[in-house]
Amino acid sequence: MMKQTLGNYLTQLNKDFPLDCSTLDYLQNNIIMMQMLGLVSGDKIILSGCELSEDKSTRSEGYVFLRTNAQDSGEVIYFEGGVGATLIHVKETSIPVTVQDFQYTTAYTERTLVPGAGTEQYSWEDFEQLVSTQELNAALLALQKKEAADIVEVAPPPYGTVHMFAGSIIPDNYHVCDGTKLKIADYPKLYASIGKQFNNGKAPNGTTYMTEEGYFRLPDLRSKFIVGKNDEDADYNAIGAVGGEKDHVLTIDEIPSHSHNFNDYYYREQDASTSTNYIPVDKGVGSNGGTDDDNTKMYFQQHATDTTGGGLAHENRPPFYVLTYIIRIS
Repeated sequence: MMKQTLGNYLTQLNKDFPLDCSTLDYLQNNIIMMQMLGLVSGDKIILSGCELSEDKSTRSEGYVFLRTNAQDSGEVIYFEGGVGATLIHVKETSIPVTVQDFQYTTAYTERTLVPGAGTEQYSWEDFEQLVSTQELNAALLALQKKEAADIVEVAPPPYGTVHMFAGSIIPDNYHVCDGTKLKIADYPKLYASIGKQFNNGKAPNGTTYMTEEGYFRLPDLRSKFIVGKNDEDADYNAIGAVGGEKDHVLTIDEIPSHSHNFNDYYYREQDASTSTNYIPVDKGVGSNGGTDDDNTKMYFQQHATDTTGGGLAHENRPPFYVLTYIIRIS
């Protein structure tokens, strides 16, 4: 770890300062510490340039921030550009300096990145483009707008929405659809949604609700099936309309028109013979000159029977499954 070292250059009594290798090392370490700020964005960041050509074969020169073997805290390093868009490696070049006929062969070390594989190599796939504060703010704003839209999508249902509920404990902000009377002042948003249209609804026993001023009622859906509103059908064109029967006794008008026949048997009282509408009997009665051909045939007339049936009500419902209707009230 490095410590920040500040030179007191202007506070010396004689207004001078000794410039030696330690001074230069302090300055260099301070620069390294400043470069550590790059870690805020990541450990492999394209700062500028390094743009990929259209044919994706070369990259332009530029600068990157990179954690290297020499600088684990990260350093800003120059990329020379060139052919090869996949791998890059660190190239170190010694720069000599000659002073008073004395040569410092490794006075400086130039560190750059060049295309291709090497001892210390990196892949361009691991680098990300630096995102400016302005771009981050724009992305954040877009995300906030999206989140706001998502919140709208998952917002609670409107006041007055009715659900089928399979549980036994009614959720918060909901109430059973049982015709309960509520005070308008306590539930203004619900009242704005459903109004007074259920104030004179009917209870399951058929009685009509009476609701005083300042109150309104929830729909009473106990023991009820629901049918969709249809403005073109007089039976279904009003919210809160009720109808139908749990069981039903058929009326005369509802029974298909029909009749029943029966055979009304009798003995003929004239001699004329016939071959229809009779049944044979075992023995004739009377003389040959009697009333019905020696009573060898019994004649009949057809008549309707008396009515029958118990007149009881019949089941008038489809197969059902019981759940609780609940309504959002707050």
